[in-house]
Formats: sequence, structure tokens, C-alpha cells
Amino acid sequence: MSAHLNKDSNSVINMDLLDNSKNRYSIKNKLFLGLSLIFTIFLGLTALTIFRLSEFENVLINIQQVSVPTAIQAGKTYSQVNTLIFLTERLINVQSGAAKRATNEQIQSLIYTLKSDSLQLSQQSYGNTQLKAIIVELQELDELINQRLENKRSFDEKLQLLYTLFNNMPDLDDIESRTSLVDGQLLITNIFANSAQLTFLNRLHLVRQIEHTLQKDLESLLSNYVEGSNTKASKEALVFLSKLQTLLLAPDGLVNTRIKQLRIEGRAIGRGNFMRNLIMDYANQAEYTSFNINNKVLDETKSATKAISTQLTVVVIAFILSLSLFVLIAVYLRNKVVGRLINLNKGVNRRLNGSLDDVIDKGSDEISDIADTFNIFANTVELQKQTLEELSSLDGLTGIANRRAFDDRLSNAIASSQRSKSPLSLLIIDVDYFKPYNDNYGHAKGDDCLKKVARIIDQELPRETDFVARYGGEEFACILPETDEAGAKVTAQKLITAVYSAMIPHSFSEIDDRLTISVGIVVDYFDTNKVITELDLITQADTALYQSKLKGRNRFTVSQGSTLKK
Repeated sequence: MSAHLNKDSNSVINMDLLDNSKNRYSIKNKLFLGLSLIFTIFLGLTALTIFRLSEFENVLINIQQVSVPTAIQAGKTYSQVNTLIFLTERLINVQSGAAKRATNEQIQSLIYTLKSDSLQLSQQSYGNTQLKAIIVELQELDELINQRLENKRSFDEKLQLLYTLFNNMPDLDDIESRTSLVDGQLLITNIFANSAQLTFLNRLHLVRQIEHTLQKDLESLLSNYVEGSNTKASKEALVFLSKLQTLLLAPDGLVNTRIKQLRIEGRAIGRGNFMRNLIMDYANQAEYTSFNINNKVLDETKSATKAISTQLTVVVIAFILSLSLFVLIAVYLRNKVVGRLINLNKGVNRRLNGSLDDVIDKGSDEISDIADTFNIFANTVELQKQTLEELSSLDGLTGIANRRAFDDRLSNAIASSQRSKSPLSLLIIDVDYFKPYNDNYGHAKGDDCLKKVARIIDQELPRETDFVARYGGEEFACILPETDEAGAKVTAQKLITAVYSAMIPHSFSEIDDRLTISVGIVVDYFDTNKVITELDLITQADTALYQSKLKGRNRFTVSQGSTLKK
């Protein structure tokens, strides 16, 4: 039927085209003429634009590839120089070797970047000379920082030795000498207090004052024990005071170490200030270079803007001419094409909404051909739609209803039974040991087996209201409206007996030498207010089917876990 309709449709279309060819005014030819005029104008405009913009293109290339990257690089260099100043300040103030190494790594990385960027930024020898001087000064500053850290470590070690010596100090008052004139313990306390102040003094003359005080106190203490007795306590005191004097006032003692430390720190600060000025000079040079490049970019941009303004005038004139022609074409399309297409669309929508009236167009061009073709197509689709609706609800193998049709039918059956308060029975049927059957007899035999079972079940349900469907795989489902438990049992037994009597061989079944089925039954009387869903019925029927299999198959079981029974 479909092929026949297609043939008739083609013949109708061909006849219509022949009838309209005598008075045909093709939209295609009209549009081609108008668009050709527009294309000619734009082609001339393009040629003129290419000719006029060649110089402008060179300006843009120069800005893009030279001026702008150089300006960006100059700004980047200025930012990196500021970062270098910050890192130099941090290097001057580091207090540990680890912090110094980390800062040095950052400085070296930044210096490497500045070297690379300086080649891109400028070829001036002055800037390169400045950068080399910065590198040399950084190396000397690094050496000063090493000396400062080493001297700090030495000072801390000597200070720790001083604390240890103080903790092990002998009793200076328990000596029979001139201790009655000088309180030894008080002098020792003053010595250690002054020694501790060395850590916080940052002025060289203050350290010298402390040195003088320490020397005076030590000499006073030593004078008390030089002529003392040769007692053990006196000897221990002399040894202690000698060690203390060496630790504090020796050339490599605590005081001189602090003096050396302050001198190194002063040199480091001076070197750092010089570095800061040198780097700032380099930064100012980079900023000046960036300023000059930016001015150059601005000048080039102004020149390019003037060229664009001249070109824009030409483009506007050509655009107005093209737009005028385009408006004329648009008006024609609106009146002669779009309006008819809108009417055509309305007619198509009416057909889509269920109307069977043909779409009518009175023209003699492609749009009228579309309308005629659509009418033929719509009529053909309507016939095919009816056929597809019938086929979509059937199982392709067995010819009975499929799962989709079963779901719709079960939903309608539940709604109907709820309204009428009548019983509804659902049977789920499974072919016993179908997998061994399919594996051993082959898929073709398996398909034939399912067809036979479907035909037997369909024949055993004579009522028009009864419904059978392929539920999935080797499972089938039966919906029995207005059927109570007794009726469902009778029907289930009839189906079991009919399949068994069909004598379908099954040598691989574990219960018999012929094909058998198992059935699960659920019955709902809908005599309560409880809401029953399709899933409730299917779940209980599946449970009953499972019980039939556990009991040995080739039998039926009514769902016992349900509260649906009357």
C-alpha cells in the first residue's frame, strides 16, 4: 500500500509541475538576480578595501608584532625590577642560612629573567652595563651576608658558652682573701648583665663602653685573688675568672665578635643602599624606555585611526547602496515569499493538530509545489501512522501484545476495577528451563517455542476482555478483568495443561521430557481504600511465580503475602 501511495504521489506531483510550468515565475531566478547585484557591489567594495587597507595592515602588523609586545615587555621589566628591590631588602635582613638560600634562588631566577627580557626590550649598552653591575654588587652583598651569618653563629655560640660558664660558677665569697673588700658575686652579676646587653646594642661606641666596663670589673675581681691563699676554692676562682676574661675580651672573644658583627652589618646596609639606588636607576631606565615605546604606539595608533576614518567613509557609501538594494529584496521577500510561507506554515500546523484539510497556495512557483507535495506527504503519513500505531503494540516475534501495550492495559484495568469494585487477576507465566532449551536446541528453535506458547495461551483465553502479552524474554502476562481467585486458578491450570499437552519436546528439562510452564497469580478485589499500583500487582505475581519454581515448577501459586484478598 505504501509503495502504491508513493507512486501515485509522484505522478500527482509531476502532473502539477507540468501544469504550472507554462506560467511559472521561479523565485530562485528573481532572488539570483537581486543577490547578484548585491554581490557585484560588495565585490567592488572588497577590491577597493583591499587596495586601501594594505598600508593600514602594515601599520597593524607593526603595532601587533613590535610596538605592543615591546611595551608590554617594558612594563613587565619595570615590575620585575621592583620585585628585585624587595628581594634585595629581604636578603639584607635574613637571619638564617635557609632563608638566605631561598631568597638567593628567587633573586637568581629574577636576574635570569631580566637578562632574557633585556635582549627583547632594548639593545642599549647602558642598560646591559647597569644589569651587569647589579649582578656584581649582588654577589658582593651575598658574600657580606655570608660573613654576617657566620659571625652571628659564632657570637651565639660564645654567648651560650658564657651562660654555661655562669651556671658552673664557683662560690667566690667562700675564700679567705680580700673578698671582704669587694663583693665578688655582685661583680660577676654585673659582668654577665653587661655581656647580655651586647646582644641588643647596635652602636659601636656603646659596645666599646661595655668592653671598658667588663675589663674594669674583671681586673677588680682578679686583683682580689692574685695574692689570696692557695686554697682549692681560691684556685677554682682564678681558673673561672681567667676563662671568663678570655671568653669576653680575647681578640676572638664575645666583645670583639660583636664589634665585628656590627661592622659587617654596617657594610651590608651600605652595600644594600647602594644596590637599591643602582636597581632604582635601572628601573627608571626601563620606565623611560617603556614611556618612549608607549608614545610611539600612540602615534602609530593615531595614524591608523586616521586611515580607518578615511576608509570608513568609502565603506558607508557602499553600504548604503547595498542596503537600499537589500531592502528592496527584503520587501519583495516579505510580500511574495514570507507571507505565503506563513500561510503555508499555518496550514501545516492545522494538519499537525488533526485537521484533514489540504494546504492551499494559489501561486505558481516553488512554494505552491511545496504545498502540493506536503498534501500528498501528509496523506501518506496519516495512513502510515495508523499502520504504525497497530504495529507498535505488538511483539515482533510472537505476534501478541508487547510490554508497552501490557503496561497501558494493566493501568486501564486497575482504574476500571477501582471504579466498579470488581476483582482483577494478574498471571505471570514463565517457560520452565527455557535457557537450557535455547542453548541446546538453538535460538531458532527457541523462537519457535515462544511462538507456540504464545499461541496456546492466546487460544486458551477466549474472552474479549482477557489480555495476553509477552512480558519479556520467556515470560508472558495475562490480565483477567472481573476474575476472582477461583477463576484465576482455573485459567492458570488450563494454561499449564494446554502447554503440557502440546507435547513440545524438552530433553534438557529437569522435571519432565516435555516443555512446561510455571504461573504466579495475584488477585485484587479493590474493596478497600488502599491505593494499588501496577508495580504492587506485578511484584506480588512475580513472588508467587518464584514460589511455583521453588515447589518444583509446572504449577501455579497464588500470592499469599498479599493483603489484597477479599
